[in-house]
Amino acid sequence: MRIKFFTVSLAMAMLATVTPSHAQVAEDEIQEAVEVIKGLSIDKTPEWAIGILKQVTDTAKLPQVNNTLAMAYLNGIGVDKDSIAAIKYFEDAAHRGYTNAYNNLGMIMKNAAYGKQDFKKAVYYFEEGVKAGSLMCNYDAGYMYYKGLGCKQDYARAIEFFKRGIASNNPSCLYMLGLCYRNGYGVEANEANASDCLKKASMANYRFAIEETLRENAEVLPSMSISEDAIPESMPAAETFLDKSNDLTGQYKGLLVTYDWSGQQVVKEQKLNISFNKAQGCYYGKWIQDADTLVFSAEIADDGTLKFNNTQMLMNDRYTEGEKVDYMFEDASLVLLNHSLSGSLRLYSTTQKEPQRPMYLSLNKSTSKIEYADKNNCDISAYPVAGTNQLEVRFVLPGDVKDASIYLTMQNGMPAKSFKLGPLQAGDQRFTIPTNLNNGVYAVTLKADNRHGQTLMMLKR
Repeated sequence: MRIKFFTVSLAMAMLATVTPSHAQVAEDEIQEAVEVIKGLSIDKTPEWAIGILKQVTDTAKLPQVNNTLAMAYLNGIGVDKDSIAAIKYFEDAAHRGYTNAYNNLGMIMKNAAYGKQDFKKAVYYFEEGVKAGSLMCNYDAGYMYYKGLGCKQDYARAIEFFKRGIASNNPSCLYMLGLCYRNGYGVEANEANASDCLKKASMANYRFAIEETLRENAEVLPSMSISEDAIPESMPAAETFLDKSNDLTGQYKGLLVTYDWSGQQVVKEQKLNISFNKAQGCYYGKWIQDADTLVFSAEIADDGTLKFNNTQMLMNDRYTEGEKVDYMFEDASLVLLNHSLSGSLRLYSTTQKEPQRPMYLSLNKSTSKIEYADKNNCDISAYPVAGTNQLEVRFVLPGDVKDASIYLTMQNGMPAKSFKLGPLQAGDQRFTIPTNLNNGVYAVTLKADNRHGQTLMMLKR
C-alpha cells in the first residue's frame, strides 16, 4: 500500500511539472517580464518574457499583462508584429480596467500605427478612456476637439477635457489650456490665467510651455473692425471670372494666410510668391513662402481645384522651435479673376500625421504693364474668416489719404457691399469687415483718393 501511494503521489507531481501553464506564475517573474518588454531589463530575452506573460491567468494581473502583450505585438518585441492581435489585447486590457489601454488604442488609430488612420475611432477610444478614469485620455480627447480631428472642431469641448486633466497637474493639459486663455480660443482671452497655466507647465519642464512663455505676443493677429456703409449708386465693376481653359502662367505675389483651428481667427500671414509655367497641360514652378522655397508640379482638375503632384515641403512652425515640419501639399481650391488668384489650401503634416490648419491664398499677378503703367495701384489682399460673416482686408498705402472706401462686387459686376474707412495714414492697413454674403466669388476693390487696388475673394462656408 505504501508503494502504491508513493507511485500515485509521484505521478501527480510529474503531472504538475509537465503542465506549467496551470501553475501560478510568480509575481516577480511577471514584473520582470513586463520590464523586459518595456526595455527596462536585459537579463532575460523578450521571447522568455512573452512565454511568461502568456501563462498568467490571475484576473487581477491580466489587465497590465494584456496591455504589455499588446505593446509587444504592436512593436514586434519577442513576437512578429501583429496589429490585429495588439488591438485585441489592448481592448481586453481596457475592458478589464486598465484605463491607459484606451490611450494606447486611440494613439494607434490617430497615428495609423497599423497602416490605417481613423480619427473618429481615436476620439471614441479617448473619450471611453476619460469615462473609465484615464488621466492621460483627458489631454488626448481635448487635443482632438481642439483641432477638429475626427470630430467637429470645438474649443469649448476641448477646454472641458483640459480642465479635468489639470486636476492632476498634467503639464500637457496646462499648456493647452494656457494657449486657449492666451489666444481667446473657446474662452475670453485672459493673460493672467494663461500665464498661470503656462508657468505651472514650465515648472514641470514642459518644453512647449517654456517656449510659449518666451514669446512676446499671442498667436492671434490683431485687427481693426469697421461697420458697413451705405451702398453707393455706382460701383467699380468686377472683371469676368476665368475658367480652367484660361492660362495660369505668370508670376503672382501676395499673402498666404493661416487661420486657427476653428478657421475664425488669423494667426499667421506670410509673403507668398508663386511662378507658374505650363508644359503638356501640366503646371510647374516655384512656391516661395517667406524663406522657404519649393519646386512643384500641379494640374487643374475637372472640379477646378489645383492638385499638386507628390509635393512636400519642410517649413517652420510656431510650435516646433528649432526644427522644421514636413508638410504634404494635397490640393488647393482656387479661382482666377482678372489678375487675382485666390482660394483655400490645406496641408497634411507627415511629421505629425494629421491635417493642418486652414489656409487662404490672396495673390495678384505681377506684370510690367500693371506695375509700371499705374503708379497709383495699391497692393491689396482679402480673405474670409471661416465660420463667421467677416472678412479681413489688407492693403498698403504709399501715402496719407483723406478718404478711403472698400467695395465688394459680385462676379457679374453687381454691387454687394461697401465700407467707408475715412482718412488713413500711409503704411500697412488691416480691417475686419462684416459681410453676411452668400458663398461665391467677389471682387474686393479699394478706392483711396486717387489710389486704388483690386483683388479677388472666394467665400466657401
